[in-house]
Amino acid sequence: MFLDRPIRLVLAAAGGVCVLAALPHAASAQAFSVPLSESRPLSLPGSASDVLVGDPAIADVTVVDHHHILVHGKMFGRTNLVVMDGAGRTLFSGPIVVSAADEDHVSLFRGSQQSEYSCSTRCERISGAAAGAGGAASGGGGASSAPAMQSVGNAPPVQP
Repeated sequence: MFLDRPIRLVLAAAGGVCVLAALPHAASAQAFSVPLSESRPLSLPGSASDVLVGDPAIADVTVVDHHHILVHGKMFGRTNLVVMDGAGRTLFSGPIVVSAADEDHVSLFRGSQQSEYSCSTRCERISGAAAGAGGAASGGGGASSAPAMQSVGNAPPVQP
């Protein structure tokens, strides 16, 4: 009876390993990065049936077909994405990180208002800037205690 117990423990542990091996590999996916106001394709290992975005204000998803989706970065931040097949198995589950597109991007904050600029030889306001920008992104004027011009790094001054 004493020898019977270790054999049961070994069998139970082996059964647990088999269950873990059967889980989809994509269920523990790495963070998927998407630049603000851009889309990135995501290929799926099976036929997607349900697509769920944790915070649709940060990222949105367009289903191209059952094996491909486009993830669109709407606002800076982090959310999650879960894609399941018709049987309820997880095809993808992981964080979605929306960040700056490149080094030629400037964000100007005035209190809770945010304005986005794309800078190359000159900084231009990005139309349809991230949610929460209030009137700042629409080009509406208004009194502000912030300085009239902002400069970031090697970028030329920005006229808000």
